[in-house]
Amino acid sequence: DIPLLVEHFLDKFSMDTGKRVRDVTPEAMSALMKYKWPGNVRELGNAIQYGMIKCNNGVLGVEHLPPEIVDYKRKSKPARPGRPPKIDMDGVREALQRSGGNKAKAARLLGISRTTLYRVLN
Repeated sequence: DIPLLVEHFLDKFSMDTGKRVRDVTPEAMSALMKYKWPGNVRELGNAIQYGMIKCNNGVLGVEHLPPEIVDYKRKSKPARPGRPPKIDMDGVREALQRSGGNKAKAARLLGISRTTLYRVLN
């Protein structure tokens, strides 16, 4: 189901944004398939949207995916409470630009909460 959903979201977000991502690397697809997806299909969509924001070469790679998906199998220390996750500021700027400055929409594009986005911006 994951590969079909990924293809669907790539097509949908390509039409919505005008940014074309035509392929997904095997490593990225493997990471997406191994992740347990504690949320729902919307979480997968947010991850694909996040990746598309970071992707500049038309091929979605593992380096474009949200860190929690890439690092899922690693047993790293959890982030300290109250600290935002590491987020690429270029991706934040692009999400804000694509959302017309709407922070709630930009947070959804990045797959993070609005509160986390505000913390990153401050």
